[in-house]
Amino acid sequence: MPVLDGPLKGVRVDDLVSDTPYAKPPEWTEDYARADERITVPCPNGLPGYPRPVTTFRVYGTTDAKAREWLGSLVAAVAEDVRKDARCGRAPVRDEAVQSWRSSPPEEEPDGEEECGWFRPELLGPAWKDAHWSAKGGTHAWARACATTVGTSRSSVAVSSATWWGEALPEARVEYGRELAAVGKGAGHGDEQQAGEQRAGEKRAHRLAVWAEARCAGGPALHRLSLEGTDRALLAARADSFLTRSLDASGDCDGIEVLGKVWG
Repeated sequence: MPVLDGPLKGVRVDDLVSDTPYAKPPEWTEDYARADERITVPCPNGLPGYPRPVTTFRVYGTTDAKAREWLGSLVAAVAEDVRKDARCGRAPVRDEAVQSWRSSPPEEEPDGEEECGWFRPELLGPAWKDAHWSAKGGTHAWARACATTVGTSRSSVAVSSATWWGEALPEARVEYGRELAAVGKGAGHGDEQQAGEQRAGEKRAHRLAVWAEARCAGGPALHRLSLEGTDRALLAARADSFLTRSLDASGDCDGIEVLGKVWG
């Protein structure tokens, strides 16, 4: 059975890093959890024959008590045949990898924070080295994202990154349409207004979004890097390097062209 994710609820950063990013799948997709023996196998190269990328599949089986002693070996053999026929790569499937519902714990979902591996608080500057921070990430069929929040006793900064390609591109353009329309047009607060705010001692929140086009996963993609905080100068100073780091961390993006920046 291919492991098919339901449709994304949305493509904004908050949607992509949500604990429940997908619409609820049909009940039959949970049949494997009640089987006597089961295995989940990664297939990074993708199973052929599906309109959307399928990078994981499951094989499971149920039988009577007399035949149960060889059921695990049969499940492993079928899974290995699928892996080889689909040219999935990775290591061969072994009998010992098969799980029994009577003895194995529930499968754990990945924490998703690897998408944020490019970021560390100290990248904001020496004063942020020991700041407390949290990170959430998500990788999906046509998008990936990271959202972090860094805080000290005096200030806080939120940093996020997202990349969309394939089927997610049109929706991303719609969801961020107004922001994309402002890219390169100098939208935001000018130096004169910023100076006035500083003289008045105000601490208003600023948001800086940097947009870029690239080729990721073999096709055209959009990338957005966002920083939010009260220190406007800090956001401006870190934006370009953070954009580069977040794209470099993906490992599969090239032909990068910065579209522009938008202040909000």
